[in-house]
Amino acid sequence: MENDQTIITNGTHSTLETRTSEAEQAVVQSLTEPGAYVCNWSGHLIRAAPDAFGPNLHALSLVAHGRLSFTKICNDPYVSLTRARMLAANADLHVSF
Repeated sequence: MENDQTIITNGTHSTLETRTSEAEQAVVQSLTEPGAYVCNWSGHLIRAAPDAFGPNLHALSLVAHGRLSFTKICNDPYVSLTRARMLAANADLHVSF
């Protein structure tokens, strides 16, 4: 779990807001379990189904110059788009789906 603190200024008053997110960031090569993920570089949704994993299977292979990371937003790869957008917003992620 991740905590972010943001100072919000409204006129002459400032408050410290703490946001707690269940989202976990990781690099693409570490995708090892089913779920719904948001690509941090593009905002696209990745649905990693349970049948994509096995001893000799690689669920996802992306090649790029630089680090590609994603954020897991849900354990359910079939989460509705509305709920996925809400979960991504709770984690302050840009979405493109």
